[in-house]
Amino acid sequence: MLSWPEMREMHRAGFALGAHTLTHRNLTRLPSHLIEAEVSESKKIIEDNLGAPVAAFAYPFGRHDDRTREIVRRHFACACSDRLSLVTSGSNLHALERIDTYYLRTDRLFDMMLSRMLPWYLRTRNWPRQIRRSLVDLMP
Repeated sequence: MLSWPEMREMHRAGFALGAHTLTHRNLTRLPSHLIEAEVSESKKIIEDNLGAPVAAFAYPFGRHDDRTREIVRRHFACACSDRLSLVTSGSNLHALERIDTYYLRTDRLFDMMLSRMLPWYLRTRNWPRQIRRSLVDLMP
């Protein structure tokens, strides 16, 4: 967790900071008016504290659906999912793929970033994530 002074320092140093909701709830399980509040208020708080616009959003738990993406689209230029993959020209700007640093935590894995093996590695690592997500989605 970062403090506001740390976030302002990062912003001054050129880092782009994004929003992530107020309470980190699964937006796909909320009524639209609560999604709107979670998304818009988190953006407002960050913008007020940084004194700068916030263009990016990250879905809590990577969870999004058409309704959630539409609400986020009204407030942000782009949004990140948790789909483990590379962004391409065909990527949805409000469901961008990303690579968690966990998957590049060793020097050997990090060096894979510039190799042709990276897409294969990401697809292989994504299978267990997809299975786990499917099981979680079955839970009430």
